[in-house]
Amino acid sequence: MSDNAMTTRGARIKIAIPVEPTILEQIWMERYHDLVDYKKQFGNCSVPSTYGPNQTLANWVRNQRKRYKLYVDGKKSSMTEERIHLLNGIGFIWNSKKQKHDQMPPRETTTATINGDTTVVMKSE
Repeated sequence: MSDNAMTTRGARIKIAIPVEPTILEQIWMERYHDLVDYKKQFGNCSVPSTYGPNQTLANWVRNQRKRYKLYVDGKKSSMTEERIHLLNGIGFIWNSKKQKHDQMPPRETTTATINGDTTVVMKSE
């Protein structure tokens, strides 16, 4: 039977057939484990976009963000709830722009009060 069900005296019995992960799923899990190792070493999931020791990981991280955006926008994507859950579980940052902003050191500022008004001057970098 095509739906993996057997009939025994009129009763339908579902048979669970284990499914091997596809090559793409195996590769995804390998990169995920690379990211877990990266986090153990550096304390975060902020893989630089150019990361000499493992450029494949840097590319993979960028692609996860792209696929997540497609997923959230309701477009075709290989992102799944399971993958989102795994990545969230290790503190993955989905918005790399927010991540960069949050990690920037505060800029030096100077304040002055003139005639009761406070002026804040930010020095450019």
